[in-house]
Amino acid sequence: MGPTMRSYQQFCPAARALDVIGERWTLLVIRELLAGQKRYTDLQDGLPGIGPNVLADRLRSLQQAGLVEKKRLPPRKAKPRRRCRSPPSPKARSIEWLRPTPFSGPFTRRA
Repeated sequence: MGPTMRSYQQFCPAARALDVIGERWTLLVIRELLAGQKRYTDLQDGLPGIGPNVLADRLRSLQQAGLVEKKRLPPRKAKPRRRCRSPPSPKARSIEWLRPTPFSGPFTRRA
């Protein structure tokens, strides 16, 4: 529960649950996490309009309540780079002389 959130000060289960998840954005954060483990940036992408400080506060309060757990995930795999493996077309070969060399200006004809 965040420092500025008001409590219902009641002991019924519904009021106690709302003390934890009743803040703005909290249910939406939980919705995103129900799909599985997410990185912080994935949560930001899935919740357009949430500020990074608000997201951090909601995650911290959910962690303190024991509803979420912070884990270090392995690094993301790099996306494979696409390479053109086909031979250059005649049109591409005809303009190849425009390609700059390290020793020339940007549009000097190659010898």
